[in-house]
Amino acid sequence: MGIYSEYLRILSKELNVEYAALKGLDSPKLYNPAYFLNVTRRIFEIAKNATILRCGNNIGHLTESKTAYESDSAHTNLARALVNYAFDFVYGWGADSPIYTRREVDEAVLIHDLPENDTGDMPDNGTRDEQQKLKEDSQYFDSFLGLYDSSEAKACSHIKRLLREMDEKSTEEGRIVYLADKTAAIIMMLCYDNLGLYPFARPGDKDVSDINRAEMKFCEIKYRDGHLLSEVWTNDFLYARELTRYDDTGFFTAIIIMATLYAHGKWYKWREEQY
Repeated sequence: MGIYSEYLRILSKELNVEYAALKGLDSPKLYNPAYFLNVTRRIFEIAKNATILRCGNNIGHLTESKTAYESDSAHTNLARALVNYAFDFVYGWGADSPIYTRREVDEAVLIHDLPENDTGDMPDNGTRDEQQKLKEDSQYFDSFLGLYDSSEAKACSHIKRLLREMDEKSTEEGRIVYLADKTAAIIMMLCYDNLGLYPFARPGDKDVSDINRAEMKFCEIKYRDGHLLSEVWTNDFLYARELTRYDDTGFFTAIIIMATLYAHGKWYKWREEQY
């Protein structure tokens, strides 16, 4: 089958799995594979940009490497692109949501991982103290948003509220930002696969959690003596944590389907069996 027909076949299966409101079902664009292929190709170019090392790193004797690997900032750039494209899909090009301006949303995404300047990027795999993380993040945002001009106080309160809704997944806007963050991680791994880099992990690796080991048991693509992170994290999104239930519009599920087909040329057997 061609990529268009495969996308539509898999999408129809996914939409029969548990979902929330699925307002996006009213959008004909959800069933337009050409639209999602073009969005995917744009997203992959943005992800690929994260691997391009700035020349100052070589000139300044920081590294002799010619390849960069995704930083927190590169992840944020990819998440911002996904949020913008999701908002375009739901509300229209450049349009605000009923509650937030696009500028407020973009600023929230821009700063969402800045607390990791202090803590580092801790894996979201069931091993971290979520309540402690939320407390530390909230304290950081209070301090950071205090650096804005007093004329921007209203926008800052909206930004803080949206970041809270992202954690709580309590509004459509919050769920879009949350899912963009999670989808960006999968997209980056698929982009690496597409570039022939193939990030992988072994069940016995010390940084692999019990949750990840359970997910690996489903995975079919073997690389060396481990499994591709793109597949492990897709299993985490679609099955282990069922994050599709927060995908009100279907946008992120559609992107994951198309991006997987674009990078690997096929869908996952374990997911087919779950339908």
